[in-house]
Formats: sequence, structure tokens, C-alpha cells
Amino acid sequence: MITGTDRSTRVTASLRGHRAGDEGVLLAGGSVQGGYVLYVLEGRLTFEHLALGERVVCTADSELPTDDCEVGFALHRHADRSAQLTLLHGSEPVGKAAIPLTSPHLSFWGLDVGRDAVSQVSAAYAGDFPFPSHVLDHVSIIFTGESPLDEVAEAVENKSRNPQP
Repeated sequence: MITGTDRSTRVTASLRGHRAGDEGVLLAGGSVQGGYVLYVLEGRLTFEHLALGERVVCTADSELPTDDCEVGFALHRHADRSAQLTLLHGSEPVGKAAIPLTSPHLSFWGLDVGRDAVSQVSAAYAGDFPFPSHVLDHVSIIFTGESPLDEVAEAVENKSRNPQP
């Protein structure tokens, strides 16, 4: 998932001593041509996904907790390559959006933590939009589903076992 969203994933950003007014990018993958970004703006966690010119924006329905907290998202990819995104404050859902098409590779730009360098995914902020480094402790990315390669291998294996005339 360096710059793709084609696997079910859970991303968690651990914040230490977060205060109202702390904002910026937590995680960004891709570029203005295609990618995703998780950021805090005006007290709200927001996720944007851009693929093939279609932008999905999901903003939390409540403000980010203060002090030590964990925030992030869960992305559940469906068999048709669409996905359901859930924004999280800890384990509490605070926003949901449907992503019509996931992609294994959204851009040639890599993954950035704590900023959106070079070619910003979102127009909602200017420049790198760095999150305060003394507040962002770490970001974890956990893949919660099979990779597309596993799905392809399984399909090929099933086809070889059950050839069609």
C-alpha cells in the first residue's frame, strides 16, 4: 500500500499531548494526480482519496480528542474493488464514506508521514502542511485482508483445477 488503496487496511496515528489548534497531515500517499491523505484541519480528522479524477472527501463529525489519543481510518475493500472507509477516534467511528474504486498504485510518489511533500493530494491546505512532530508519535499501517496478488493466485489455482471447455 505504498501509494495504493487496493487492500483492506487500518491506519492509526498515535498523538501525544494533542491540543486544539494542532493540525496538519498525518499520512499521505500519492500526488495531485492520484492518492490519499489523512489530515487534521480546523479540529476535524479528514480523509481524501483521489483515483481516476474522482475525489472522495470524508470529514469526522466531531472534533479530534485532546491530550493523548489515537485517530485514523479503516478501509474495507470489497470484491468489486470499491471500498468502505470509516474514520476513527480510537475505536469510535466518526465518519464514513464509500470509495467507488480502489487502486493498487495511485501514483509514482511514495508515502509521507507527518506531511504531504512535493505534489499535494488535497487542495484543502497549502504546501507540505506538516503536523507538529512533537505531537505525532507514530503511524501504524495494518493490512487486514488478502492482497490482490493472493486473490489472483487463488483465481489462477481454481481455474487450473476446474478448466472450462
